[in-house]
Amino acid sequence: MEIIITDRGKPLYKEGRALAEVIYKKMWQTDNFIDNNHIGIVTVQNDTVVGNMNICLRRNSLPCERFFSFEIDKSPTAEICGLAISDTLTSGQREKALIALTAAAHTFGFHNGIESYYTVQKKSLFHRLTRRLQYPFKMIQDAEIASSGIPNDKYWQGIEQPKLYRLNNLCQHSISASLTSLATLMGEGYMCHEQLAEEKIDAFFNEVA
Repeated sequence: MEIIITDRGKPLYKEGRALAEVIYKKMWQTDNFIDNNHIGIVTVQNDTVVGNMNICLRRNSLPCERFFSFEIDKSPTAEICGLAISDTLTSGQREKALIALTAAAHTFGFHNGIESYYTVQKKSLFHRLTRRLQYPFKMIQDAEIASSGIPNDKYWQGIEQPKLYRLNNLCQHSISASLTSLATLMGEGYMCHEQLAEEKIDAFFNEVA
């Protein structure tokens, strides 16, 4: 499996977004697809995109600021969103795809000076990220869901509402989680490539190797 980091608008970026739309419609019956992201991370198997994650850089505002009221960091921040993994994969392959997407997103942030990530997630995925992958995401305790503009779909209107979380990209715990993940992936033959106009990630992978 390959991990590819790409700019918005490129073919693999579009394929990743298309996968996310299919999965989100199937799981949450949503048609609310807002794409103001800048970076796409995809996993590719047999020339098919089977995993997607996006990064929205905070140049003006983040998507989560539309849905939550909270005090955002003044340091360089971004949001990770659009996480989707194909249901054609086995459970083991899905787990590896999640590891690959998360490690690549953190590595991109670390390498490009993004001090923290925000993400809106359900509790079940939060537990996988923190307990199994060991990334120290913290829930923003005082974040309140906006009183209007919330999508009318199963993701937002279900019994368990999503929460807002933050990851410190520069702390030792986050770095250790990525190093562990990358060592596992590279030991199994995973490869990472970038198709970016400016930002680079290759150097960090070479250091790990």
